[in-house]
Amino acid sequence: MALIGHELRHAIEVAEATDVRDEDGLERLYRRIGASSAAEHTYDTEAARATGRRVRQELVA
Repeated sequence: MALIGHELRHAIEVAEATDVRDEDGLERLYRRIGASSAAEHTYDTEAARATGRRVRQELVA
């Protein structure tokens, strides 16, 4: 469930970025708002990590 929340946050990030129309636009977005992960062309954002943590906390409560 936490992973689903994390990934849904990414979906919101993309939906809110009206300039993302293709893969290049997606990569520009995540270079701007995210941090590179281990694999090439892989990014993560603090917002998605925080959402995952929040979902996990709510499930435990």
